[in-house]
Amino acid sequence: QQPRSVVAAELAKSSVLLMLSRFDTFPAAVLEAARVGVLPLMSDSVGSSSLFPTELVVPVGDHQAAVERLLWLHQLTRSEQEALRERVRAVSREFTRERQCAEFRAAMNDLLQKIEANGHRLKV
Repeated sequence: QQPRSVVAAELAKSSVLLMLSRFDTFPAAVLEAARVGVLPLMSDSVGSSSLFPTELVVPVGDHQAAVERLLWLHQLTRSEQEALRERVRAVSREFTRERQCAEFRAAMNDLLQKIEANGHRLKV
């Protein structure tokens, strides 16, 4: 296992991350790539696809669409690419450890309250 800084440095050498999964709930690789400005091109079955610009999402299993989108990305001007990179960086900045823990804690508390409101007693 490599330190995060080494992984980030290696990722940053790329321009695009392909995540053409048939199903993936929420791959960390997409956020890691976005954080360093690598454009994540993903299928619409990737759980985080709805968070990213639609230009970076293709229908699952549509390899022709993926190739066309890669060519489109390659043809963008440097300033257009950088603007798109900043949009994906902005998405990744929303996912901090603190925020994720707080949201999980709130969702768990809400679930426990609903269980108890339905007359179930929880034993921990």
